[in-house]
Parts: sequence; C-alpha cells; structure tokens
Amino acid sequence: MKRVAFSVLAICGLSACRGGEGDDGPAQSTKAPAPADTAKVAWEDSSAVASDIFRTVDFPAEEVGYVAGSGGLIYKSTDGGVTWSALATGVDVELYGLHFFDVDNGIVVGQASTILMTFDGGFSWAQVSSPVSANFYSLAFPTPAVGYVAGSNGRLIKTVDGGATWTSLTTGTLQNLRGVAFADASHGVVVGYNASVRYTTDGGATWTAPAAGTTGDLNGICMVSNLTGYAVGGGGRAIKTTDGGATWSLLNTGYGDPLFAVTAIDPNTAVAVGSKGAIRKTSDGGATWSALASGTTRPIYAVDFLDANRGWVAGDGLLILRTTTGGE
Repeated sequence: MKRVAFSVLAICGLSACRGGEGDDGPAQSTKAPAPADTAKVAWEDSSAVASDIFRTVDFPAEEVGYVAGSGGLIYKSTDGGVTWSALATGVDVELYGLHFFDVDNGIVVGQASTILMTFDGGFSWAQVSSPVSANFYSLAFPTPAVGYVAGSNGRLIKTVDGGATWTSLTTGTLQNLRGVAFADASHGVVVGYNASVRYTTDGGATWTAPAAGTTGDLNGICMVSNLTGYAVGGGGRAIKTTDGGATWSLLNTGYGDPLFAVTAIDPNTAVAVGSKGAIRKTSDGGATWSALASGTTRPIYAVDFLDANRGWVAGDGLLILRTTTGGE
C-alpha cells in the first residue's frame, strides 16, 4: 500500500507564526523539517488550526497564489504555497470567489455585494459598486475584459471592462447560484441549489434551463471547453456535460457526502473536493473516481490546479494543502 507523508508548513500572520511577546517586527514564517520520505509526499500541509475558513484559492503563476475566506481574510504566497502572508482588505465579510489575471491584478467577491479589486498584488484593495444586492459566491473571467459573478436569489452580474463596472443579467431562477463557469465570453453555465442549472450561448443575454440529471444542491462547476464541463454538489453528486450544458449525465464519485468544488485539468481529468477532507479524482472523463489521501478530515471548499501535477486545495481551519504529484 502506498504511504502518503505530510509536512507541516506555516501561514504568516497567524498566532502560531508570530514573534514573541513584545516583538514589534513583522510576522516570521517558519517551516517544519521535511519528512524523511519526501519522494512519497502527495499533499503538503501549509495550514494552521483555527476557526477561520478559506473558501477560494487561485494560483495565477507557479510561485504566486492567493486564498480568501471568512472575515475578509486574504493570504498570499510567493513561494508556491509553502508559506503565506496576510493581506489587509478593509472588509469583514465572507469572501467566496477569487480570480487573478496575473500575479498583481485580481478580483474577489463575497457577502453583502462585496467586489474588491487589486492592481498591486493585494497590498491595496478598492471596492467596486454592484448593480444588485446579493451575496456573491463565484466568479468567472473567460477573458481579461469579460467576467461574470453569480450569487444569491439567482443574481448574476457581468462586466466588459475588467471589473470596473457591472450590469445585471436575468437568469430565470431565484435559486442561490453557487457556481459559474465560462469557456469563452459567450458560452457559460451557472449552477445552484435544488439542482438549478442554466446555460447561455450569447454572453448571458438569454439562459436555458436543461434537466440537471440529478436532484439536490449543486455547489461548484468548471468548464474545460465550450462543450465539456463538470459540476458537483450534495451527496457526492457529480454531473457532466459534453454539449455546453444542454444535457447532463450523472457520475458515480463513490462518495456520499457533499462535494463543494471541482476543477478540470483537461476533458478527461478532474479533481473534486468536499467534506471530511474528501478529494476525488477522475482520469477517464468521470467514468471512475479515485479517493486521494488528503491527511485531514476538515472540509475542503476550494481547489485549483496549475497543470497536471501542481495543485492546491483550501478549506476549514485555514486549511491549505499543495501537491506537486497530481495529488497521487
């Protein structure tokens, strides 16, 4: 049986990483010794046990990444996720969605119609006005100019100027929309509670409601191309489309508890994360799924892969795991 080893790293700005009492200097990152059997490390733990939650993660480059979550938390890594430093956002709300165009320019969305933008790598953040009142859960930028944000009560907004201004779109549902994914500026899908699915082929001007092929809540979605995409939700549900969202087939992940997010590396390879530290991976288009050992029982809410080998997941208790072996 393959043994998975883990190493404990550090998040700067947490109590476990601060200097001694009376130390006015900056928080110092520390790194525990690597495990002796480093060749067998699948996921490295960069987290700290705390009550806060990371809900979204994005790595625009191999060394630079960001996570965001409860209480307006945003952390940044400049060493591939080994260590993390806190960034000041000026807000105290749940942050659910994060996207960086490059290492410096990014946008984050969250509760209470929150939209924040940075142009300097997260050192400063500017609030952007929203045309609707909603909790925003997910965002997608198929191009640097065109982006979409999905939220509560069927709310969906769109930008065509990189996030500076937004307009409201009509989706035809009042369900909370937990995920949005666009393969290009015109073709996209939103998913949400009570198996709500809508797809568009005209940039959100009109939306069609297909049969979801499942029941229950859908929590996350990714589109690999205009045609192929995966969505996940409660009860370990996963569904797949190969025609841009018009039809969906139910997949058996072998997991019975909620899945919260999914990302696809290519049309056949996808990774889903969920409660109780669940990480599920398919390499055959969803026909079969393998359980990857995460080394935690904490809920995992977000996943991002830069390529087939390098990936990160984030979740409860400021959990951050990273892999350089595809999670296996």
